Amino acid sequence: MKSAQLTAGANQYKLFLTKWFMTGCVVLLRIGSVQSQDPSGKQIFERMLRVYAEANTYQDHGRVQTDFYEFGQTKPKFTTIQDFTTAYNRQANRFRFQYEVQPKPPNTPLEKMVIWSQGANVQAWWTIWDSTSHEASLVAALGMATGVSGTSSRKVPFLLIVKPTDAGWGIDSLQDVKLIGTAILDKSPCYRLTGHLANAYWKNKVPFLWIDQKTFLLRRVDEADSSSKSKQFVKKSLTYQPILNQPIPEEALTFEPPVRVDKSTFRPTLRDGLYVLISLVGVSCLIYLLSRRKKQPL
Repeated sequence: MKSAQLTAGANQYKLFLTKWFMTGCVVLLRIGSVQSQDPSGKQIFERMLRVYAEANTYQDHGRVQTDFYEFGQTKPKFTTIQDFTTAYNRQANRFRFQYEVQPKPPNTPLEKMVIWSQGANVQAWWTIWDSTSHEASLVAALGMATGVSGTSSRKVPFLLIVKPTDAGWGIDSLQDVKLIGTAILDKSPCYRLTGHLANAYWKNKVPFLWIDQKTFLLRRVDEADSSSKSKQFVKKSLTYQPILNQPIPEEALTFEPPVRVDKSTFRPTLRDGLYVLISLVGVSCLIYLLSRRKKQPL
């Protein structure tokens, strides 16, 4: 009797352990399946924002290409290109942004702007001004450059300094962000996200983000903008080669403006030379006539 009871008890104990073991396996499988799922667009987007907001240092170089199409056309009517660089040291409170129009047409002046700051000392230099200006704040200076830089002064810089601005639309302006797939860019796997902009002014814009799966840094921004008023279709693409939390050389954070050319300084031209020659001939004739007059008897 006792032997039968012991056997039954042992079997129940084994059954109890088996049930717990199976339950544990199911729980672990469920946890593993949840962890193996791809993150949502919102999770990717929020992690990207944190990476920039918490960056100790950041550097990049990139390009903005804007194609202008007439409605119904597949080939752009014309294209504009701006190259840009960014450097930021959070601890030192130093920042530098530069854009330069490419390609440079022959016999035309270079268009370039540099914005650099150390603490509250913010300066900007632009070839259009041919001078250096002191700006009220870094936010104001970068906002001012939004349009002429192809929005490159708006997109990433404001993810780093995390301050509000009314200039253009920013990456942080996106709402209802969704993951639409993955793709390879420069041999790097990227998440592709999209969202919408709440501001009615930007209702015609359709943005797409390419975010590096390893670093969660922004690698590319595509946007399309159609407007019936302008009767044209605009496609813009910003590409980035970013470097995170690495030492930044001093020259990447500073700028020495070129010596300003005083526009009041006389620059002789061929026409000026002709004027001088005519004047000399006229003076010579006058001297000759005066000398002849003096020689005449009274």
